[in-house]
Amino acid sequence: MLAANINDLDLTQCGFDGKPEFRVDANWFIHSGTGAQGSTIVYFEVPTGHTCPGHNHTVEENIFIVEGTAEVTIGDETKTFGKGGLVVIPALERQVIKNVGTDTLKVLGFFPSTTVISGFDEVLHGPPTPSRVVVVPEPGDVMTTYPNV
Repeated sequence: MLAANINDLDLTQCGFDGKPEFRVDANWFIHSGTGAQGSTIVYFEVPTGHTCPGHNHTVEENIFIVEGTAEVTIGDETKTFGKGGLVVIPALERQVIKNVGTDTLKVLGFFPSTTVISGFDEVLHGPPTPSRVVVVPEPGDVMTTYPNV
């Protein structure tokens, strides 16, 4: 059985250099490298007053708001979601998730693929190598980055 408790995960702080308002603390804890055969799951937190850096993914993402209040922008559409909210984000659509609440925003993201390629607006600092493109994961890897892209 492949299982985890989001309360026990170690999170990696990520953001854009010189822009402290952009921050996300994340752990891609279910994927092909951990034994998943058809999906990837990421858990992330966005501190109060911060914004998850703008990005897109090569596959559709379904996000579930575990706690907090999120302002979600997909393309040019923006809506606010609270605890229990569920949002489907189409593949390759740019997304920005801002914590507009008073508590830490806690989110689960579900992907229908064991590999997810993410493209960020700027170089993302926090993964093993700063990069605009992050691949999660190659089998056996935690995360692969491409710094020259």
